[in-house]
Amino acid sequence: KEEFFGEGKQVTGLWARARERFRRRLEFLQEEPDSVRARVLDEVSHGVSLPFESEPTSPVVSTKNHPDLGLRAGHVYDALCMQLEEGSILPFNVSGGEKPMGVLSLRWVEKSNPDEVRLTLNGRPLNEFFPAAECTLELETHRELRSNYRKGQRFLGFDLHNGFFNQQYRPSYRKWVCFRIHDSELLPKHVRALRERFPTSWVGGFVYFSYRGLVMGLSPSCQQLSRVNVAMLKVWRRFKVAGAVWDGTTFI
Repeated sequence: KEEFFGEGKQVTGLWARARERFRRRLEFLQEEPDSVRARVLDEVSHGVSLPFESEPTSPVVSTKNHPDLGLRAGHVYDALCMQLEEGSILPFNVSGGEKPMGVLSLRWVEKSNPDEVRLTLNGRPLNEFFPAAECTLELETHRELRSNYRKGQRFLGFDLHNGFFNQQYRPSYRKWVCFRIHDSELLPKHVRALRERFPTSWVGGFVYFSYRGLVMGLSPSCQQLSRVNVAMLKVWRRFKVAGAVWDGTTFI
């Protein structure tokens, strides 16, 4: 990450910082229409949109967060601070009267270090508004890919486990990927800290946040990021190194 994007903890929107590299490589897509290059560059520069088939006219709100959220309240707070620092989530300002339109269920996923978790959303309540073609991914497995390789080919894989949040949403769509945490799901000292730090993000006992970048659990996020990567892979597959043929794919 540091070699490609430079040093720094801010991870969301890093693709935009590499826009010039994308532009140069996309010039090799001679078999693709110009609209593909323009679309990819636009998404890299400004973010992606949620692929609504019909935009909901009223807010979509999950009834509650995952029931185990409060079981690791301290770790949830640490993850919240970490993801705020890296820029993958933002406090949602409700003081101006704007309300989140998609308040989705929040859950934690344990990281490789068992004392750390990462926050992610359950996006299923929104899926009914997305076309099926935009929500279904059929990616090759490593086993399937290896069976198609010619002898001497070299394999290059892209593990998106820690990269799903790099591609940012357009600001107007962030109101659809929000979550809220009730003060009963956090430790009292953390509630006090969040109320002091984000006084305009509280409504009653709930504090609201939105995702700035693509989120796990919301299937179109994988679809959108895959579209960008597929375009790049078409370029990289042209390159030959020491007589060997490079191939690649995305895997999640």
